[in-house]
Amino acid sequence: MLTKFKPQNEEIEKFYNIQPIKTYGKFLNAIMGGRSIGKSFTVKKDCLYNFKNKGEQFFYLRRTKDNIAQQKGALTELLKDEKVREDFKDRKFGVKGGKSLMEFTLDGITCGYAMPLTTAINIKSTDFPDVTTLIFDEFIPLKGDFMGYLPNEVESFLNLCSTLIRTKENFKIYMLSNTQNIVNPYFSYFNISISGEPGFYTFKGSPSDSQELKESLSEIVVEICKSKEMYTKGKEGKKIPFEKLIAPTPYAQFDSGDFPNTSDFIKSKTPKSIYVCTLFYEGTYYGVWVDYEEGFLIADKDHVNTQYPKCYTLGKARSENMALSKLWRKYPALTAVIRAYREGFLFFSDENTKQLLSYILSRF
Repeated sequence: MLTKFKPQNEEIEKFYNIQPIKTYGKFLNAIMGGRSIGKSFTVKKDCLYNFKNKGEQFFYLRRTKDNIAQQKGALTELLKDEKVREDFKDRKFGVKGGKSLMEFTLDGITCGYAMPLTTAINIKSTDFPDVTTLIFDEFIPLKGDFMGYLPNEVESFLNLCSTLIRTKENFKIYMLSNTQNIVNPYFSYFNISISGEPGFYTFKGSPSDSQELKESLSEIVVEICKSKEMYTKGKEGKKIPFEKLIAPTPYAQFDSGDFPNTSDFIKSKTPKSIYVCTLFYEGTYYGVWVDYEEGFLIADKDHVNTQYPKCYTLGKARSENMALSKLWRKYPALTAVIRAYREGFLFFSDENTKQLLSYILSRF
């Protein structure tokens, strides 16, 4: 895979600006940035004007019903924007339905929907002919809720996409997230990786890739937003008390939209390595090897023995002959992996594997 990168501009802006990513004209648009810079607000605002100007509806997606229950004011909150207040001053916003399927109206006419991914299977046979935009908000769960991913989540998401899109060619997907982790099941599923530097990432296959993979990659753009400081400096450079409180803490890096350094704990499997066990997460297998002479373990997704009897699932999805990792104390091989991670002698073949597995193993 070949990645093309364009850095962010240095212009100070009050809130997130959706226009630059729209110029790429891609089908799937992933937007990752710091908290409270206006990602969700701006995309929903864009959808509102899309309905006003073209009559096209949007579909807002979150992971659970509780997430959707908080969205009753999703459109009325847009009235905080001066231009929206002026352009919609004589219009009436409404909400119908509940947390299983919510419907947003403008002057009594449906302009959008909101639904949790957990119940999306219920609309498999439903037609949404006027929906042309899907917003998946917080597609990466908060760091403390990594196991919040649903079983076979990516496939469930794609099933919903299939229901909404049908044969439409003007459909767009916006996947929004805070700067949790550049490695996640969605990026892994579509074979994309990024450095985390603020800017725009587009992709194309390498000469050895299949035509199908090349076409898939060509439909994706990932934006890593500018640092939160680039949005708040316009407010006279003043910090609110909370920003002062977190400034010297690790949380400040997450809040500002910066990704952690990922250059350590990367090693290649050595010729003397011996197979220990197999780990499984969201459709991907990882082989774990040990080099007794060097004294370290290594997790490697490119060197896996799927027939090896010791296989442990790290998520909720599983198949036969897999053991549940939550019972890890019963399994010496898995116990050794977790102990190696805790004591700092578990290494990873690449950054993607490192970030994903270390994220999960940190919860044991």
